[in-house]
Amino acid sequence: MTSRRVLVAIALVISGLVAVLAAGLVPRLWNMTAEYVTAAVIRDTEEYVVRSQGRWPQSWADLGEDRSRYTTINFAIDPKSSSKADVVRAIRPVSGKFLTYPHADRDLERLFATMRRVSDGKLEPPDAMDSR
Repeated sequence: MTSRRVLVAIALVISGLVAVLAAGLVPRLWNMTAEYVTAAVIRDTEEYVVRSQGRWPQSWADLGEDRSRYTTINFAIDPKSSSKADVVRAIRPVSGKFLTYPHADRDLERLFATMRRVSDGKLEPPDAMDSR
């Protein structure tokens, strides 16, 4: 085998390895971006619930911008009758699962607790607190 053929073979092997790594890494990076966006949606939803005195957002417009490319949200949640499990399942990255956001369930449970406290009158919106 000539040195040129060896170099071509090495280049092909390296190209194959790069392709395999890229195929495995690109979806993970995409999901990571989706999870960062989803974390922001969870925070924005919690802020919305407090500002709106316990109402759940009805559309992306309530949260400021459409982030449906990365995140799904169940806009049909009823704050008065939804369970903690309903709220924990309500906001997800488009992949449907969290891979790199280890605190997602904790943050969603906090959102549920905030929703309950606001609807029970134990947490007032910032405007009401400022007027005191």
